[in-house]
Amino acid sequence: MKTSTRLYGWLKLLTGLHVVEQLIFGMEDLHQLQHMIVVYERWFGNTNTAIAMLVIGGISLFSSRGAFSSDAFPDPRMLFGNS
Repeated sequence: MKTSTRLYGWLKLLTGLHVVEQLIFGMEDLHQLQHMIVVYERWFGNTNTAIAMLVIGGISLFSSRGAFSSDAFPDPRMLFGNS
């Protein structure tokens, strides 16, 4: 069995377990996130401005770490070999 096939099988298994976990415990997390977003939007008074600032902040964090450069992503051949 190829390494990529085996890794894909593990990915499917872990994804299934994650879905089950989210169905059991995920609603509480969702309510906490909704509460945090409501508090964040109140700081600005305008939902559009709040979301725009959040997106700008997120992009700034990623671009400052080089996430959009080619060096940020390893060569797949280095991870999985030439098979």
